[in-house]
Amino acid sequence: MRIFAATCTAALALSLAACGGSNSETQASQDEASVTVDEETGAVTTATKTDDGEAKLSSSEEAPEKLPLGFTLYPGAKVTNSASFEQKGKTINMISIVSDDSPDKLTEHYRAQAETAGITIKLEMKVNDGQMIGGDDGEGNSFSFNAQKPGGAFGADDEEQIPDPSGLGFDDEDDDEESPEADENAGKTTGELMLAGKFAK
Repeated sequence: MRIFAATCTAALALSLAACGGSNSETQASQDEASVTVDEETGAVTTATKTDDGEAKLSSSEEAPEKLPLGFTLYPGAKVTNSASFEQKGKTINMISIVSDDSPDKLTEHYRAQAETAGITIKLEMKVNDGQMIGGDDGEGNSFSFNAQKPGGAFGADDEEQIPDPSGLGFDDEDDDEESPEADENAGKTTGELMLAGKFAK
């Protein structure tokens, strides 16, 4: 969760200079980066020129309209963060959700969807209330999902053990504690879905 939040926060920080316009979309450029902010939905898209071509990072609090390989959101789950990264014909989709159901139920939902998509589960971990599964289809498409209760096995709430990967000093610990949304989601199962590949199917 903290890695996901830091990535999205970095993109959002770049977009701050773009806010304040009256159009539904505002653009700003800084060096080789172009930031687009949809002021109606809050979605942020950052396009960056690299040696390997243009890379795009999009972040939002809503899930994409369509997920690759036939994957769907867990029924009744609430999306808390959504991001996608595109470069050289490859895409990575990352979605964070919360649900009233158990980690077991969420994990089995995505296990079934992965198997239907032709993905072979090659990684499986279960510790206390936390579960993680992952695998690939042998054609360059991969999948992972982890679910846990607060303070679970994979350290989502352990701020001391997971460093800020952005190097920009973002720290959302205080914000999480004070926000009404954090209170609303307290005690619920959190899940993170990642789909990566060319999605040729």
